[in-house]
Amino acid sequence: MGGLVKASHILMMARQTATPEEIARAKERADSLYGVLTKSPVTLEAFAEAAKTNSEDRGSAQRGGALGWVSKGQMLKEFEDVLFSLNKGEMSKPFQSPVGYHIIYVEDKGPFFPYDSLRTDIYRFIEQRGLRERIISENIEKEAKAANPAMTSEQLLDKRAEEMSAQDSDLKYLIQEYYDGLLIFEIANNKVYEKASKDDAALAKFFKKNKKKYNWDEPRFKGIAYHTRDLKDIAAVKQSVKKLPFESWNEKLHKTFNNDSILKIRVEKGIFKKGDNKLVDKEVFGVKTEVKPIKDYPYTSTFGKVLKAPKEYTDVKGQVVNDYSEYLMDEWVSELRKKYPVTVNKEVLATVNKH
Repeated sequence: MGGLVKASHILMMARQTATPEEIARAKERADSLYGVLTKSPVTLEAFAEAAKTNSEDRGSAQRGGALGWVSKGQMLKEFEDVLFSLNKGEMSKPFQSPVGYHIIYVEDKGPFFPYDSLRTDIYRFIEQRGLRERIISENIEKEAKAANPAMTSEQLLDKRAEEMSAQDSDLKYLIQEYYDGLLIFEIANNKVYEKASKDDAALAKFFKKNKKKYNWDEPRFKGIAYHTRDLKDIAAVKQSVKKLPFESWNEKLHKTFNNDSILKIRVEKGIFKKGDNKLVDKEVFGVKTEVKPIKDYPYTSTFGKVLKAPKEYTDVKGQVVNDYSEYLMDEWVSELRKKYPVTVNKEVLATVNKH
């Protein structure tokens, strides 16, 4: 069966290098979660909530396990064998692939879309996955091997560039401009972008120096909204994380409450503004709203603190990284201008056509 399948999945990680004990634990976790999900008719919403809390594929977990539309050839064979055997609205039993144990839920199925309607998406997919370069490289490699005498891909490219430049003098300068651009990007990446995203101490210092710039129009709640099976776990959750840094809460909660065959709590962690989470709205911001109960998790609470403004750079990390990148770029350009002052050759300038 071909066509397209719109699906979500939950993964319990156990790679091929995992020990038998690690594989057994992954299977046990998957079987346990499957048992919880099948206690009532499964819905996409329930599956998505379970994926956010439990899936170890963190990329898709943030989207509730959503994989989007999938066609054959995109996933592991073991995964596709199960995926394409399911019907719309059906959930698989836990099964193993080389990366661990999966549970799949199929949201929809359909035929391939007409090419014209997908052309833009195909190009976007190629660009995102770096496939354009790979396709070009494979073709160049084949042509280089078939040349007489045989040559390397680099030799073939140099030869073609020389031939084309000889026919079009403007192309010579365009190629040089392209190489210069690649070199500038590589230097900028080392001096600016990588440093801006990875230097925590520098980011913290930059945030502290520019703290007034990072204000919110309304307070935020930095913490967790959670649901428990047992009333005693309401206090136990708070006790387990209250002395830990915020970044460590997820790992601690998972190990303490959801690391065996029974999932004791359901948690959403983040920095919430009003309207982001109904439980936070009700308990923290005093909004009159109805919080939809989660089956088997009747007890609810929140834990954290209300911030009028960001206290540390991680509270607004994306914005700080972006601003720090711009700052480093300005500093770098300023250094270059001091080291290499620009002079204009007026005689050459006079020869340039004005358009």
